[in-house]
Amino acid sequence: MLQSTEVIRYILRSDIAAIRQMLARISQEVNGINRAIMLQNIVDEMADGGRNIIHMCVAMCAPTSNKDASTGMQ
Repeated sequence: MLQSTEVIRYILRSDIAAIRQMLARISQEVNGINRAIMLQNIVDEMADGGRNIIHMCVAMCAPTSNKDASTGMQ
């Protein structure tokens, strides 16, 4: 089973290999009930400020600025 802060830690560290390994463990689980429990544990996991995995993924993917750096116009 997953530890309570395992997934959030992988996301914050951008540890893609660990995330893939975790997802592989879930996909290889033959018992549907155990698989559902593993997925629910990921969704239920909370980080600081009450944020869950969805909040963390969005925060890691959000741009740090809304300025359009691709144009040369000033």
